[in-house]
Amino acid sequence: MGINLGREIVAEKHRLVDELLPAAGFDTWLVFTREAMDPICPLVVGTQFVGLAAFLFTEGARIAVCADYDAMALERLDVFDRVVPYSLGIDEPLANVLRDLNPSRIGVNYSPSDDRADGLSHGLYLTFEEVLEEAAPGAQLVSAEKLVQSVRARKTQEEIRRIRGAIEVAERIFRQMITFICPGRTEMDIGLFAKQRAEDLGARLAEDSLPIVATGKAGLGHRGPSDAVVTAGDVVVIDLGVCLQGYHSDFARTFFVPESTGTIPPSLKYRLETVRDAIALAHEMIRAGVRGYEPKEATDQFIRDRGIAPPRFALGHQVGTACHDGGLCLAPRTPRYRGRAEGKIEEGNVFTLEPFLVPAADEDELPVGIEEMILVTKDGCEWLTSRQVGLWITEPAGH
Repeated sequence: MGINLGREIVAEKHRLVDELLPAAGFDTWLVFTREAMDPICPLVVGTQFVGLAAFLFTEGARIAVCADYDAMALERLDVFDRVVPYSLGIDEPLANVLRDLNPSRIGVNYSPSDDRADGLSHGLYLTFEEVLEEAAPGAQLVSAEKLVQSVRARKTQEEIRRIRGAIEVAERIFRQMITFICPGRTEMDIGLFAKQRAEDLGARLAEDSLPIVATGKAGLGHRGPSDAVVTAGDVVVIDLGVCLQGYHSDFARTFFVPESTGTIPPSLKYRLETVRDAIALAHEMIRAGVRGYEPKEATDQFIRDRGIAPPRFALGHQVGTACHDGGLCLAPRTPRYRGRAEGKIEEGNVFTLEPFLVPAADEDELPVGIEEMILVTKDGCEWLTSRQVGLWITEPAGH
């Protein structure tokens, strides 16, 4: 039934809707959903509900049409101008509201490429079409994708505060990994350690799933930890997401497990410095108005100039109420991303920067995974995470 982020964030988001709606290309925005299934609900509804509900936003009103047993919570939240309860069915009260509003174009939440803006199920789309045909047959339905993406992506001060809190928890866990990781432990041992430490610190792991923990010899991929054993001379890449007060952190660190000589392979050092410097280049480029693909193309060329094949996946994604928060990606202009890299970066966006180097099957190299988080500001962007600038060398407790 969704999460409750609190009235402060919902009120901030409603003010943002007011700001965005005049240029949205439609006069009414509709969130039509049940049991808070639409991903935008925590941000603009702000409380749990069960029954079929419609939330309508216009330049002059914010109206909730909901089941009578859900009405009290919405009324107490006090963010909607009107709460219209129903007991028998939503069709008639929703039709009456539509007649009063008399919309010409209604934005609804569907998207061919962004799961976080694709909250209207096909069944509910058909249900609403029937109501619309009776109440406002001349109204046109259009995608509200761009508005939904901006409402989610432009982080408010309270959202940023919570993201910083989640980052602080993750950084504390990462620091403890330096003495926990040692030969003989497994990837699973490390993942369970991260889970326990997050809970000890009053948080939880993102998606309630163990983090990516990958030894170089077992191979780096978008996977959970396995029973692969940590060995001396190998790397351990940990990609950790933490959720605190409904908001996430998502960043990664590369640890080196030294052999008795303590020697770091020169090629590993070179590859890590390449990733570090590519991230710094992206940080210098990113500001409001830059297209999402531009930092990706620049960092790919930088990595290529260093004699390394660049990663084929996105340079970064947005973070917020989910680790992958939808909207604009810092991605290549390829069919995989279905146009999600062409838009412009906005002030208040929170992105990851993660040009991981994953060796090809025929390469005798260790993987490198560094992921940082940034906040787009008025004049550029700022680091949210404390940067990894060199290999983190493990130092097992007692050594």
